[in-house]
Amino acid sequence: MMPMSGELSLVLTLGVMVGMAILLGFLFRPTGSADPCEMNCRAIKLGKKLGEGSFGVVYQGLYNNTPVAVKTLRRGTMDPRDFLKEAQIMKTMEHPNLIRLLAVCTEEPIYIITELMKNGSLLDYLKVRVGRLRLYDQIEMAAQVASGMAYLEMKNYIHRDLAARNVLVGENNVYKVADFGLARVLQATPMLSNQTKMYYISVGKAIFPLRWTAPEAIANERFTIKCDVWSFGILLYEIMTFGEIPYPNMTDSQVKQMVPNGYRMPCPVDPYCSKDMYKIMLDCWKENKYDRPTFKALKMRLRDVSG
Repeated sequence: MMPMSGELSLVLTLGVMVGMAILLGFLFRPTGSADPCEMNCRAIKLGKKLGEGSFGVVYQGLYNNTPVAVKTLRRGTMDPRDFLKEAQIMKTMEHPNLIRLLAVCTEEPIYIITELMKNGSLLDYLKVRVGRLRLYDQIEMAAQVASGMAYLEMKNYIHRDLAARNVLVGENNVYKVADFGLARVLQATPMLSNQTKMYYISVGKAIFPLRWTAPEAIANERFTIKCDVWSFGILLYEIMTFGEIPYPNMTDSQVKQMVPNGYRMPCPVDPYCSKDMYKIMLDCWKENKYDRPTFKALKMRLRDVSG
């Protein structure tokens, strides 16, 4: 073998040194390095309070001189590391009927920064429009939610807390699904359980929205996209009753006992609900989850609903 020239030997030596530096930098890089999804809370200017939910307060804010919504989560509701992992996934979800996540701050209190929807939650929107919406309007709400959920379904992603309170209303009758993925990382604490009794119950280490959750998810503490389909049926009930609480006049104990044994809410008659819409609800509430429709099919069926 011919000996290498001095220049070639120097080049190879430098190449090896650079390669080792890159390798060592990868192996021993600091674990707390900045994440592109995470931001400093001082970059946000909080404005007026928009509302208060089960897990925290929502404010209007300014981020990079852009109006945004800022959800603050109560202390101890989730592990910041778990949340940041989930936020990284949430940021990849882009659809006209999904709320766009802009950034997060994992310093407690945790901040979730999203696009601002000026008309608030669908639940509040419905309650102040009793008698002012036509069936066409209600079908459009449901179809847009189904479209956003069909996208999550295609991405093999599960919402876990689909309800009218977690759908936001923008200008020009635009409806977007919010808070998808958050239920995965919420932790059941005694304080949180006391603060969420209106909608949620503790099951093991998890928090469940009892009246919106499929019976098999409560029983097994495992969610699938078919559990979201069940919740969508409950959301349709909310839309058709202008925000009425599901299973009215029933206690949580009655819901837990009767629904797994086959009880289903009757068709709302006041306000009026079409037979086609109620049939979709019942299909979403099939006992066997594999008999429930897909969100893609629901989106198509809603276009054919009649009065």
